[in-house]
Amino acid sequence: MRRHRSGTTHRKSLLILAGLMLGALLSTPAAAQERESVRETQIREILLKCDGATPAQLWQLSDALIEMGAPARRPLMKAISEASISGKLCLLRALVGLESTTFAATELLKIATNEELDISERLIALELIGVSEEPDAEEGVLELLFALDPKVRLAAARALWRLETPRKSKAKQVFRDFLKAQDPDLRAEGALALAEIGDGRQPGVRKELRVLATEPGLRGKLANALIKRLMLEEAISRMQAEAERGAVGSGSGRWEHLDEIHRVLREYYDIPSQVSDKRLRASAARGMLEIPEDPNTSFMTPDEHTRWEEDMDPSYGGIGALIDPESNDFRILRPFFGGPAWNTEIKAGDVIVGVNGKNTVGLDSAEVIREIKGPPGTPVTLTIYRSGWTESKDIKVIRAKIVLPTVSHRMLPSRIGFMSISNFGEDTGTQFVEQLKKLESVEGGLNGLIIDLRWNPGGSLRTVKECLTPFLHERDPIATVRGRRIPRIERHFAGRPDRERKYPISVLINSRSASGAELMSGVLQHYSKSSDRALSRDPYVDAIVLGKPSYGKGTVQYKLELKSWPGEKFTDSARKNGWWSLGEPLTKDKNRNGRWDPGDEWMDRPTRNRRWDDAEVWTDLNGNGKWDEGEKFEDRNKDGVWNPAEEFEDENDNKVYDYGAAMRVTVARYYLPSGKNFTRERVETPEGFVYKGGVIPDIEIEPEPMKASHRAEFLELQQTEILKDYVRARWDEHKDTFRKLAHFDGRDPSAYPDFDALYESLNTRLTRQELRNVLRLRVRRAVANEIGGEIHGDLSDDPGLRRAIWEILRRMNADLSTMPEYAQLKANGGGPPAPATPEKNAEEAATESTQK
Repeated sequence: MRRHRSGTTHRKSLLILAGLMLGALLSTPAAAQERESVRETQIREILLKCDGATPAQLWQLSDALIEMGAPARRPLMKAISEASISGKLCLLRALVGLESTTFAATELLKIATNEELDISERLIALELIGVSEEPDAEEGVLELLFALDPKVRLAAARALWRLETPRKSKAKQVFRDFLKAQDPDLRAEGALALAEIGDGRQPGVRKELRVLATEPGLRGKLANALIKRLMLEEAISRMQAEAERGAVGSGSGRWEHLDEIHRVLREYYDIPSQVSDKRLRASAARGMLEIPEDPNTSFMTPDEHTRWEEDMDPSYGGIGALIDPESNDFRILRPFFGGPAWNTEIKAGDVIVGVNGKNTVGLDSAEVIREIKGPPGTPVTLTIYRSGWTESKDIKVIRAKIVLPTVSHRMLPSRIGFMSISNFGEDTGTQFVEQLKKLESVEGGLNGLIIDLRWNPGGSLRTVKECLTPFLHERDPIATVRGRRIPRIERHFAGRPDRERKYPISVLINSRSASGAELMSGVLQHYSKSSDRALSRDPYVDAIVLGKPSYGKGTVQYKLELKSWPGEKFTDSARKNGWWSLGEPLTKDKNRNGRWDPGDEWMDRPTRNRRWDDAEVWTDLNGNGKWDEGEKFEDRNKDGVWNPAEEFEDENDNKVYDYGAAMRVTVARYYLPSGKNFTRERVETPEGFVYKGGVIPDIEIEPEPMKASHRAEFLELQQTEILKDYVRARWDEHKDTFRKLAHFDGRDPSAYPDFDALYESLNTRLTRQELRNVLRLRVRRAVANEIGGEIHGDLSDDPGLRRAIWEILRRMNADLSTMPEYAQLKANGGGPPAPATPEKNAEEAATESTQK
């Protein structure tokens, strides 16, 4: 039963509540600074207790720091510089617990490599590096495997093993070396380490453990426990082997049917030339990796692997068009401005049905792309089919070297910035930040920003982090990568933004936004204070995601080269890689935080990458096939010198390196900060199978409707010379008008010179609005050719962009009546723009009247 308060008590409660609310409303930056000061005072008090403390006491003090939570990260980092070694270890363990692993591992390496410090302090630092599971610490830990002190070598090996990096096997070799040592203590440590990592069957381990088990104390108890674990593992292995032998004996073996099929083909198949061992191996491997639910896992023969490596080259000879990798009909997603395909007027949506007379039916995408690519300056004939055409057409394209910019920008009216990211390449992050700052440098600054990720297939996770960093707080979680075995759990965080950005953001996605594009849009949505789908505990980004649900590729693929089908042998030379790795010394640390930030300089140490490296691309001015001093080259690893191809054994004397077979296999998944993975999965429903997944936009946007018969005529009219002649005939007189209409035409057909006469002359089924649309495409193309650059962002005919603008203006509380370019957005009484209602031409109106 609820007890009723007296009137006086109730009034007192209200006064207390009002005081609390008033205090919250009057909270100022000064109050925040006061809280920060209190936190720093608490940290200093704890650090005073660290000197002379035992390791157990240090850990208790560190736990107290961890309990302060994420807001303590920055003051903890600040306190590092003035703390004693014991205090630093206490602070760094707390930072590891608060997931600031990159910073912590960098500082811990400084302690671990400092030979002037007490050995116990160096060993604790190495133990904490292992606990951090920070992969960037690998290089620094590897160096300590060769330390003079065996205790340091052993601790470094244990740390390396816990880092779960590809070179963790070096740690196992150190443990085995210890097992062979003359010193009994070193042998004991080697045996314990090998048993702990599951290598207890190594000769000599069991013998050493039995001797240790007789010792009193913790080491004896540990040896006893490890012996029991080894015995249990052996028992389980025996049971599994017996179960498998029973399955084979009963004729239900899991793989025997493959041997049987192979034997039958070799003995009975009537066309033996078609069943070479090489072909059968490839077919079996391809079939095993054909997983309907996961099209990203696949097998590559040596030839396919070679072509795949060529496709990954960022500069190549081709037609300059993006082909949809998911379509079976080799559909062009979009031609790149100014490229060969653009200049021949190949359109988005065109289907390549033939290349140089070869039908593409039955070919996979790698084969088609291989046929299309070739030396710059050489011709390729594409057979193109377009919706609305009665038959396909041959179009001759002259290949060119394609270097693709991945970021473009434009300033829209009312200081709304527009940025489009086509994919996340190696340099995309730098391009994005530079162009963002350029937009922000206008007088008065940006009022809002639109980020267009439509048709973006993804790319480098490092680049996605660089593009997200300007909008987030330092060390904000971006993604977690988890898999069964490869790779280990990876956590990725935002870097340090150059300043705080509070303007509203609209993010555009569609069904072809995949992987990195989904990660970027999903992270912004997570931290958004404006999104209904935000899941952050403390949202502060003003972002809304608009469009259609994204593709749903939240998986990570590794390319694994098969040891059983290797490529040609090569010499793996040590080269610089062009980016900072943990352990590499900084020569210019601007903010003195002990780790690399954009603009810092470092000593890039040459390393071996265990893969064959081709020569850096260069301009062969004299055509002699080799690089000569003075010829320009693409300095990929930024070492200032041209790097030739690594030497290899040319077994077939074809003058090119031949790769072995490989497989692209899904090994892990991306998880957003909320823990959600956005991979598309097939789900069974009463109505049948449907695919669910992807990033779900806050606002879904449907394309403007058009009748099928009208669309066919719309597409056909694009290809005729009529509209091209219309623009050419009026260009000199109306050049300025066309330039304005290309950027914005207010959806007004009468804005075009002689539009009525053109409409009447065509005798078309298209409405006036639809003809305006197709005519505007021709005008935009003519203006783009004149200015030498693509016109990004279509204010008139892109419903997604119009809605993105409206959402920014709404959050700005803008007066649309003062913005003529956006006046149409006042549809529905100031709400979001309604789809344009198709006009009826005279013929349709008459038909409709007759039917009534």
